[in-house]
Amino acid sequence: MKNKELISIIISMCLILCLFTVISFAEGWDGITKSEPSKNENGSYVITRAEELAWFSVNSASNACAILDADIDLAEQEWTPIASSNSNKYSGTFDGNGHTISGLKISADAQYLGLFGYIGTSGQVINLSVSGDVEYTGSSSSQRYTGGIAGQSDGIIENCIADVNVTGNGYCGGITAFCCGGKITNSVNRGNITGKKSYSYTGGIVGMVNGNGVEIENVYNTGDITSYNYAGGLAGYIMSVKKMEKAYSIGTVTCSLANKGGCVGYGSSQFSKLTNCYFVKSDSINSDLSAVKGKTDTEFVCGKTEDELKSADLIVALGEGFVADNAENPINNGYPILKWQ
Repeated sequence: MKNKELISIIISMCLILCLFTVISFAEGWDGITKSEPSKNENGSYVITRAEELAWFSVNSASNACAILDADIDLAEQEWTPIASSNSNKYSGTFDGNGHTISGLKISADAQYLGLFGYIGTSGQVINLSVSGDVEYTGSSSSQRYTGGIAGQSDGIIENCIADVNVTGNGYCGGITAFCCGGKITNSVNRGNITGKKSYSYTGGIVGMVNGNGVEIENVYNTGDITSYNYAGGLAGYIMSVKKMEKAYSIGTVTCSLANKGGCVGYGSSQFSKLTNCYFVKSDSINSDLSAVKGKTDTEFVCGKTEDELKSADLIVALGEGFVADNAENPINNGYPILKWQ
């Protein structure tokens, strides 16, 4: 009899422990707990939980590599960017492996804000989707970089989706706020981007581009762009670039001052580096915009109606990186999507 009672007590305790574990897990990451992930045969950290991503952010070397093996929910806990300073640039490879990091929340007064603070020239962020909100809360507009994937990137961002609402001063971008090297390719911004005051360089893909070697290709933006100054559907300001091509924006572009464009807010001297770049334009949206502030639209850098942007001809112009949206189960309201999507 006593043995049966003991077994019953043990079973009950196990059930209670299991229930407690399930409830704790359901509550999500607490914003504090960190746990070292294991490594695979290639020496990359294999990240499966928010606790492991938090550990990677704080404890790993800036050149450490990682791969996600599950979707990660940061539970809207305050996030400290990976490689958050100019002296600590990320130079490894971070492979999202087709997974999503959701619940990103940053509300801070810091120079570089995003999932990553600063991606250096050797850094790569690939195959990753990120959703959440990032806001610079300080008052300075000087050298403040706020982006969905990264505050600044001089490396490679490829096959990424940013569904992050970005708000800041200075430089603000859906993918990255500032880019003076590297590439942004096969990537999408879905978040709304807001530059609050002074010289806010605000763009759907990137806030400012200033590098003769920068390549931006096969990208699109669906978020709305709002800025005090320098607002563009793809880039707020292009000072120098190697190329920007095969790209489009369907977001509304709004700017308090005059420097706004459907594709680029300002950068007329770099107009020849753009090709096959388009934005949605009609009587009800972006009706007063040219593709690039200060330049007359051409056949391959211009505004298009919604129907034109959804047409087969437009997909041909965008090239092999794009395909038509799924007619039965559209993921982009009928606008072209990237082939890998």
